[in-house]
This record gives sequence, structure tokens and C-alpha cells, in this order.
Amino acid sequence: DMELMKQNNNHHMVDYLLIDTEGHESVVLQGALQTLRMKKVKMIVFEYHRVGMWAYTRVGTVVDLLDAEGYDCYWMGVNRLWPITGCYNAKMEFHNWANVACFLRGHAYHNVAQKYVIDLDRMHDEGYI
Repeated sequence: DMELMKQNNNHHMVDYLLIDTEGHESVVLQGALQTLRMKKVKMIVFEYHRVGMWAYTRVGTVVDLLDAEGYDCYWMGVNRLWPITGCYNAKMEFHNWANVACFLRGHAYHNVAQKYVIDLDRMHDEGYI
């Protein structure tokens, strides 16, 4: 319960926030901003596609919002994470189904995730950035 988290903000952490709202993920994240600002959510995963609000919302806008709150975001692949934060470009607006994982910087989850991150030089060589 988010209200309980606000009242007891020194004791509660959310390990994993999964958002699958059939195209309204960006709206849910906007609504969660106060909780995200408290740095109590360690990891966020949401779907990205062309349904619902994604028809009008850039993934770059959502990633920028999360970056400002202390999260690094990645496309989820098979045993790989492809960076979005810090290297976004318009080629990433492909509007197919994909999952995005965002980790709170400085948290152990973020540190563990780094071993799965694809090197930026490789992304450049393959034409992603």
C-alpha cells in the first residue's frame, strides 16, 4: 500500500514494481512519481508497445523522467540489458512489444544488473545509437 509506505518511509522498500497496464504504463509511472522520489523502489519493469498511451508517448520521455528520479533504464533481452538511459535516440521508438527494466542507481540491484549490460561501443557498431 503506497499510503502505508509514505507513513513509514524509513521501513518499507519495494523490491520490484511490475507495470503491465496494456498501454497505460507511462500514466502509472507519472502517478508513482512521489513514491519514486522517496527512492523506495529498487527496480521497475514495464511494457513498451504501440497500444494505448504509447501511441502518443515516447519511451525517451519516460526514461528521462525516471533518469531524473535516479533510475537507469534498459531494454530487456535474453540474458542481456540494452541501455536506454544516456544513449536514447529516435531509433528506439520502434513501438513493438518490449520490456524495459529500470534500476535505482546505487542500489545492489543496479550493481548486479551491470554484468548483463551490452557495451555501448557494441550498440554503436550495430547501429542502435
